[in-house]
Amino acid sequence: MLQRAVASIAAAAPRLGRRRAEAAAQTRYAYKAFISYSHAVDGELAPALQLALHRFARPWYRLRALRVFRDQASLSATPALWSSIVAALDSAVFFLLLASPEAAESRWVDQEVAHWCAGRPRSKLLIVLTDGELAWDDEAGDFDWARTTAMPPAARGTFAEEPRWIDLRWARASEDLSLHNGRFREAIADLAAPLHGRPKDELIGEDVRQHRRTILVATTAAIFLAVLAVAASAGAVIAWQERGSAIRHSQVARSRELAARAVAQLAVRTPEFNRGPAAALNLALGAIDAGPSPTQEATNVLRRALAVPHVRLAIQARTRDVGLAFTRDGSELMTVSMDGRVTWWNVWTGKKTRTASGPRAPGGAVVLSPDGARFITAAAHGSSTLWNEATAKIVAELPGSASSAPFGEGGHLVATTKHGTTRLFDAETGEPRGTIGSGFSASLALFDPGGRHLALVGADAGASEAAGIWDVESRDRLHVLYSDSSHPELTLATFSPNGRRLAVAGWDGSGAILAADGRSRPLPISQSDEIRSVAFSPDGARVLTVSADRQAIVWDAATGRWLDVLSLTGQGNGGAFSPDGRWIATAADDNVLAQLWDAATGVAAAGLGGARPFVDDVVFSPDGRLVAVRDDTGRILVWELEPGGREVGSAPRTGGRIRLGAGAGTVTVLSKNSRTLSTPLVWRTQGVTVRLKLGARTDARSPNREFLAFVPDDGQYLTVDIFDRKTKRQSELRHDGEVESVAWSPDTTFLATASDDGAARVWTSAGGQVSIERGHQGAVASVAFNPDGELLVTAGADDGTARVWDVASGDQLAVLGGGPGAKRLDAAALSPDGRLVVTRAVDGSVAVYSCGICGSLDELIAIGRSRTHVVRLEAG
Repeated sequence: MLQRAVASIAAAAPRLGRRRAEAAAQTRYAYKAFISYSHAVDGELAPALQLALHRFARPWYRLRALRVFRDQASLSATPALWSSIVAALDSAVFFLLLASPEAAESRWVDQEVAHWCAGRPRSKLLIVLTDGELAWDDEAGDFDWARTTAMPPAARGTFAEEPRWIDLRWARASEDLSLHNGRFREAIADLAAPLHGRPKDELIGEDVRQHRRTILVATTAAIFLAVLAVAASAGAVIAWQERGSAIRHSQVARSRELAARAVAQLAVRTPEFNRGPAAALNLALGAIDAGPSPTQEATNVLRRALAVPHVRLAIQARTRDVGLAFTRDGSELMTVSMDGRVTWWNVWTGKKTRTASGPRAPGGAVVLSPDGARFITAAAHGSSTLWNEATAKIVAELPGSASSAPFGEGGHLVATTKHGTTRLFDAETGEPRGTIGSGFSASLALFDPGGRHLALVGADAGASEAAGIWDVESRDRLHVLYSDSSHPELTLATFSPNGRRLAVAGWDGSGAILAADGRSRPLPISQSDEIRSVAFSPDGARVLTVSADRQAIVWDAATGRWLDVLSLTGQGNGGAFSPDGRWIATAADDNVLAQLWDAATGVAAAGLGGARPFVDDVVFSPDGRLVAVRDDTGRILVWELEPGGREVGSAPRTGGRIRLGAGAGTVTVLSKNSRTLSTPLVWRTQGVTVRLKLGARTDARSPNREFLAFVPDDGQYLTVDIFDRKTKRQSELRHDGEVESVAWSPDTTFLATASDDGAARVWTSAGGQVSIERGHQGAVASVAFNPDGELLVTAGADDGTARVWDVASGDQLAVLGGGPGAKRLDAAALSPDGRLVVTRAVDGSVAVYSCGICGSLDELIAIGRSRTHVVRLEAG
């Protein structure tokens, strides 16, 4: 007996050792194999090979049999490509070389082979011949390089004896590169055997066993599903017998199903009008109508669907290239076609209000004067057309092309450049006002925001002076800003809003941030391909560059360091900050969507679809509420970004209370002794006089008086304790920063907490975490629920915004206030009818906002139904 036990242990020892070795190898190496190949010729074979290795002999319960690295499938966007490839090479057990003449000539393949041979076992280098020839020279102990055409130079002297390779040259002509193809399956077995460390015949047998086991599992699942189907049918019979109750349950189930589908559609982004969110809105309205009464799920998803950007207007321009600009008040969108036709569109009704015809306008560029009284369009042969916006009449034809900021001296002067010469014209009459910058060959001339200084940017690559500032009145040069003799031709330039900095960029991807007073050295910025757009944030603190290298980069204007890298899905074409600085919009080629980004975090916030996946331009309206997107077909879509949230009033210092009046329907700001501090703000209310308290509390008793939430005075203030009066139990809720505020929902179901860790959290009364609301930049000063407990409003202590959240999903529904110059807040609250959000700043001033998606269900339904009819297709 003892001898048999000893023999059994001895027999099992090699298997145990092999398993331990395999486990250790898996811990050390992330990939079983690294595939090196030519993308040009093996772009279809390599993925098929990787997929087959993943699936061959795969147990049914595992995602893949083994992990194989292939660059296009395993690498994400990265600025350090070779470092990422080296890391993958060092994390692989085997090296699979798809040998071909193209691979032999590939620099990347040669580098990969050289790196492997320098430090890894050459016995782990497996060759798959996909094209060309391999010939071995026994005398030389190496490949016969006179006849070998498929191996890269780095493979010279790699092998001590002739290696065995797998010939897949036939696979180039095969239409079936799957494991169903017996010949391909045999080749995969040859490759998989050393990767798995098992004999080929044993591995093939294992693959057959796993295939049978998978069929067995699938059959069992089908039987189980059939049993479930039978059970469901039986349930349907019972439901029919109880018809009245069944109908109600069915309607509720249908409503919840539609709500769930609406939630799924909110994540879908497609080119055609952003059909995902549009479909979500229709499904949400269907969910509202499906039941005898709206379900909570339907109401919640309707709010979320209304919070997503939506199309207000669709225009089909007459030509492919078309210029876009909003009028100064944002009520109209101007389009300029290549044939010179200028059209004004009402952005809310979609009606064409005016048209005018001018000279042909290559590229369709249009720029308005600061006061909106004049605008310039590009004309043929490098000239420009000056227009009167009010009359839609041409003022003058000007020689030379205009920049993005051609108006100066309060809109009274216009600057153009032609053949390096900069000319000035009277913006009222078009009369010449002389030249400026004598001796400087300029390609761009742009005024600073004050209009008294003119920046000239050089046209000649390598010129000793590339950019300078001139005084418009004296015509004297004040500063030389950029004198780098290695610079390329500069094609873009823009001033910061305060005029203190100038950003320039060239066609080769290089650029600089320049101090307008010439006192600081240029701060270089660069991307790996042509920079096609450059823009400052409204506060002048950041610079956005959009490049053909599929990236948009946000730079610190003061230091020249990059802050965020936004990865685009195509070559970048344009980009802009919203007027309040909260959003960045980018446009790209080969992009399913124009993209909207949170400027503070660099996180993609929403997609703005076009008619085709080639988006050329994006333009914000002056108030930032609308953004126009143009694709390469001339289709223009006007999107509304904010579903509500307009400031309807404000007051200076208060004692922290407001009154929502009854008869007159007014909002009155009161002092501590209830005296009126300001003129009433007219607003329609529910006809009930209430007092809305503003302020953050660090202790709160639940409405049913069963719980007490408080922040212990422990000197750290990182936790909130919930004391249950019935059970005498105490739960601890933890933040990563000091807790600033706590609040109970009206039904005591939830407790909300705010912290200076930048998050608000929603908890159950038992202490379970429901959701985390992250979006504020900096501390969250206060939290408050609306009367039905479905919405939460938070106040940002640092970013000056109030944000409205959906409690059930944790989704952000609205952002109110904020932007450059925003005051720090210490409190925010929703009015009882949900129509108003009131904020208080640390200086005691109060602001009142309307909130379209915070209102009653009837109001939400009305808004939703109106949106299903706002899109109008017009021929412009």
